[in-house]
Amino acid sequence: MVKYGEIITAVVTDENEKEYYVQNEGITYALDKTEVEDNLNNGDEVEGMIYETQTGKMVIQVNLPDIRPNYYGWGTVVTVRKDLGVFVDVGLNN
Repeated sequence: MVKYGEIITAVVTDENEKEYYVQNEGITYALDKTEVEDNLNNGDEVEGMIYETQTGKMVIQVNLPDIRPNYYGWGTVVTVRKDLGVFVDVGLNN
């Protein structure tokens, strides 16, 4: 079962011009190539936090944000809506 915000280790299975694709327990996550300094090859392992973007894309972020499950930190308020509440930038890429 996928737990968003969880730190996992995943294996690189594919890539295109912008992203690597990594898998963990049969689920594929996109990894933005700008997140890694060195080129990755199929079979390499990466560790990162998993989450789903607003568009429903499953991603893994290797540069961990300060705020995540069981970690507290500061964020920046980016939008306030009286009907929905406050939106805070916690360091996610998407």
